[in-house]
Amino acid sequence: MRPGIEEFKWKSPNISDFIDRAKLTVDELHQIVMKMKDALIKINTYLDKFNVKILDRKNRAIPPDEYD
Repeated sequence: MRPGIEEFKWKSPNISDFIDRAKLTVDELHQIVMKMKDALIKINTYLDKFNVKILDRKNRAIPPDEYD
């Protein structure tokens, strides 16, 4: 993107090439981000399956004899 900011203007002779390269780069980046987003959704789905109580602790007083 740096050439578009520092070098090219709308009337530059090679602006079409720059726009094509920039569009290709943005499209590739978009595909990567969408894959990452899909992977994150799958990870969250799998983690939700593990979100289960294994032990159910009951808060009650224990007499000293039973504790020993």
